[in-house]
Amino acid sequence: MSLEVSQELDPKLLPNKQFENLFATRFHRSPGPYAAYGYEAMELVLHGIQGAGTDSSSFRDKVRNGVFGSHLDGTVLGSYAITSDGDTTECMIQRYRLSGTTRVPLGAPCPTR
Repeated sequence: MSLEVSQELDPKLLPNKQFENLFATRFHRSPGPYAAYGYEAMELVLHGIQGAGTDSSSFRDKVRNGVFGSHLDGTVLGSYAITSDGDTTECMIQRYRLSGTTRVPLGAPCPTR
C-alpha cells in the first residue's frame, strides 16, 4: 500500500485571494506551496488555545477538544471542519491511499463542489 498527500497548493488557487499579497508584504517573499497550510494549522491551534481558559489541569484537554470537532468558515483555505477523529473535510489537505492509479481519500469524505 502506498500513501500520499494531495498536491502542493499554489497560493493563487486559495479562496482567500489576499493571502499571497499579505504574506509577501509581511515576509518580503512569495509564499511557498505549503504556506497556507502552515498558517491555517497555527490559526486552528490558536483557536483551540483561545477557548481553553486558564485552568492548567484541563488546559491540554480543552485545547484538543477545541480543535477536534471544530468548524471554521472564511479561512485562508475556505470553510472546513476537523472531525472528532482528527480528519479534515478540506480535500486540498486530504490523505490518500493509492489503488493502482486511483486515489482513495482516507478519513472524512470530500464534499461535492
